[in-house]
Amino acid sequence: MADEGSDIDLIVVTSHEKESREVHRISSDLNKAYSRPILDCKVYTEKEFQSERSGKENLFLWTAFRNGSAISGRDITKAVKLLPESVSNKVWRHIQAVEDTCDKLEARVEFTGCCYCIYDALATLYFISKHILHTIDSFTKKQDFIMSTLGERYAKARERYYWVTRHVKTNAFPKQLRIPKSVDQSYRRSDYAGMHKKGLNTLELLHDTFLRIKKFLENPS
Repeated sequence: MADEGSDIDLIVVTSHEKESREVHRISSDLNKAYSRPILDCKVYTEKEFQSERSGKENLFLWTAFRNGSAISGRDITKAVKLLPESVSNKVWRHIQAVEDTCDKLEARVEFTGCCYCIYDALATLYFISKHILHTIDSFTKKQDFIMSTLGERYAKARERYYWVTRHVKTNAFPKQLRIPKSVDQSYRRSDYAGMHKKGLNTLELLHDTFLRIKKFLENPS
């Protein structure tokens, strides 16, 4: 159920790169007009969509199309089939990325990128838990699921996550993000220590989910 803190999730598939850039510009301008992000927009060219629906974005696209609806253009909500092996591979990549993130937080470097990585991993866990493993009920919202792990660090992690989506090209996996060091100059030892603890909690959830997914693959029914 939407509330005053909700945003709009939108997927756009364009014919050409020029159209993609225009959609990104419109989305960015709209978010800048408000005090918080109101539009979470993923944009693909037709070529990118054909590649990503069977690649690393398979889980995201399958979940979005399963629960969303077409609002303009050709209806492609049935165009993505879940690839179970890609789910376990995605969780494993998140495990590796969050392990790397915890090391960085302990060394007190790359705070913004670390927040992005943790928030991104928890968003993936939400989709898997809700739509594949069915370990959380259908009424649980993503923000509540993520907040249950991040607690008092939720607001900062979310704010840093959306900073990255607005300012950095995020089609690379989180550990390849290129974020200027100057962005993190204001964060203190306590910020890193607090987020490090949440990173370890996230890592524990990832390992548990990975084992559950492996069992699911052995017996999908």
